[in-house]
Amino acid sequence: TDAFHSAIPGSFVTIFTPAVDWNSVFDYNALAQITDGLVIQGYDYHYGGSNFTGPNAPLIGTSLGIYNITWTVNDYLSKTGGNAEKLIQTVPFFGFDWPAVSNQKYAATTGSGTSVFYSAAYANAQTYGRIWDAETLTPWYVYQDGSQWHQGWYDDSLSIALKFQFFKDKNLKGTGIWALSYDGQRLELQGALADAFGSTAPPLRPAALNISNTGSGDVKVAVQAASGATSYEIYRSSDGVNFNDGTNYPSSANVLTTLSTDTTYFFRVSAVNGNGESNQTEMLGVRPDNNSADVLVVNGFDRTSGTTNTFDFIRQFAPSIVNAGYSFDACANEAIQEGIVSLENYPMVIWISGEEGTSDESFSNMEQSFVSAYLESGGRLFISGSEIGYDLIAQGSSADQTFYNNFLKTQYVRDQV
Repeated sequence: TDAFHSAIPGSFVTIFTPAVDWNSVFDYNALAQITDGLVIQGYDYHYGGSNFTGPNAPLIGTSLGIYNITWTVNDYLSKTGGNAEKLIQTVPFFGFDWPAVSNQKYAATTGSGTSVFYSAAYANAQTYGRIWDAETLTPWYVYQDGSQWHQGWYDDSLSIALKFQFFKDKNLKGTGIWALSYDGQRLELQGALADAFGSTAPPLRPAALNISNTGSGDVKVAVQAASGATSYEIYRSSDGVNFNDGTNYPSSANVLTTLSTDTTYFFRVSAVNGNGESNQTEMLGVRPDNNSADVLVVNGFDRTSGTTNTFDFIRQFAPSIVNAGYSFDACANEAIQEGIVSLENYPMVIWISGEEGTSDESFSNMEQSFVSAYLESGGRLFISGSEIGYDLIAQGSSADQTFYNNFLKTQYVRDQV
């Protein structure tokens, strides 16, 4: 630790330590003395190989054993002589989905569970119904794939907030997250983090960006209100590369006037408060029209792990849409999930899936229901993506496979050529 501090002034040296010291090989007290902190595992209390379904990170509860986050924190406090200033307790932004013998909580598993990122777990809970387990203070959901029961256990903004409050009550050094990218473009978990620890922080990045024609060449640029924001900065570009310095607006939804119907515009939005400015949203665009737009472009490419995502791929689609004689609106896929934007309002939809894959879900169950209804009503859908077949067929449920075959009318051959 001293060597790091000397070589890299301001460095902070930690060591990752387990939730449970199964073989009594860790001297927590000694490690706390020689480092700046212990980053404590706060997940996998139930894991893919568990014999029973249950929470990945239970705060309390002993029905399935004595171990939970409360036990872990108290164990560390006991073994370090109450050295809370050196303890950094982590939380998960992921959960597990297991095949199970029934729909009863803590049911025996019938196979290995798969990890589910929060962004996917949230969508699943919206589709199947979120259930709150008061014994462990964690959410879960249950569904059937054919005749096979499945249970998904994860953490959401409420369960995470309860953990954060517990850490504060115990005066811990802080918290860590495994892993930030697992929430995709959803911001509820980071909102809980900001509410607990961010009184002097800038606001969170806005979510669910949607840009639409309102008639007479006017355009509405809107986002969901961001936690901690007092105003919003809208950045505009006519080429998707060079943006202006931004214009500040007090509201999360604003109508821009005096735009040219002969120009395509691109926008990014950030949130602002007295402590600074958030990161910007993805870039989306619009072609102003005196009437409603013919085409909706949906950006469904949220993935950040194992890929390169510049969050500006609409720039590749816009010229072709305009050259074909169409105006267009655009939105993030979260705006579809939240019911802010309806596919039914557009004769044609272009859905950008990019490299959205199994962990992030190319099409969540909720999105599948919206797309299926849109197609059944006569909508015209164009999809771009490189992992859709692998996600929905090779790794998908029977419902995923039905959607792929019967609605996307596509045959999956193999993952790689």
